[in-house]
Amino acid sequence: MNQPYSPLQQNSSRPRTQVSEIEERNNWLILGGMVLGLILLFLQTLGEIAQSWEEPQYSHGYLIPVLSGILLWFRREPFLAVFTWERWLGAAILFGSFIAWYLGTYLTNFTLERLAFIPTLLGCMVMVGGVRSLLWSAPPILFLVFMIPWPDFLVQMVLNNLQSLATTASYFFMQVLGIDCFREGHIILLDNIKMNVEEQCSGLRMLTVFVALSVAMAMFTRERPLWEKVTLVASSLPIALFVNTLRITTIGVFYNAGFEPEWVNSVLHDQAGLFMMPIALGLMYIEIQILARIFIEESAASSLQAGVSAVAKSSP
Repeated sequence: MNQPYSPLQQNSSRPRTQVSEIEERNNWLILGGMVLGLILLFLQTLGEIAQSWEEPQYSHGYLIPVLSGILLWFRREPFLAVFTWERWLGAAILFGSFIAWYLGTYLTNFTLERLAFIPTLLGCMVMVGGVRSLLWSAPPILFLVFMIPWPDFLVQMVLNNLQSLATTASYFFMQVLGIDCFREGHIILLDNIKMNVEEQCSGLRMLTVFVALSVAMAMFTRERPLWEKVTLVASSLPIALFVNTLRITTIGVFYNAGFEPEWVNSVLHDQAGLFMMPIALGLMYIEIQILARIFIEESAASSLQAGVSAVAKSSP
């Protein structure tokens, strides 16, 4: 007996075909128009986010949208045919994001209000490119979270821990180097000098920027396995903490050597911060090279094994 006709069943069983070049261009134009409309709608919220970029801790925020756009273009794939239910799903994501945005505005929850902008972009992508488009577009879009300021409670919680950790680690390395010093809270006491590891020295700014850069690097290296990308991002935390500790320890060494405190504060405390990021990136590059040489991918290992077998068979 013939089964009754079901438009949903026919729609879901339709094969995913790549759209034509004209449709591809139109999809990008539609997507760009929708994003422009969202920017105008969220203009006040985005303006508040941009104002926070004036603070030293979030000064990297100007680079995040640029990096996100570059990553999106770098990872882009051809659009496929979109089912009707996917368009409705995208519309539902947009509707839910607008509700979250309204609640954040009404309840004066700035974090919720600002974060709501990101899922609206995901909703637009689903409406235009379907669920499969999220495989290549979601990571660059979610990367925008690094441009949004942290909630105050989270800043204080992380800041206090980083400040204590930076003080403890620097104090330890100074003792290893034979420097006679004592620690009182966030203060390291040398002979006649008090090194106050202030909030600016906690490394929170360095940590935020470096984690964002490591995530961007992981997305750029698409050919690398997932576990290696996760390792790369996870290692950004200890690398950032190590580089910040190295900076504070170096300041203590110069204090102990008798250099003028004014010179040390001007050169090492203020100017040396410019060298922290290149050092951290250099350490991450070394890590990437080590991982590439220690662990061989399965395809490369199979080719090597086949080559060894061929040589063994040809041997007398």
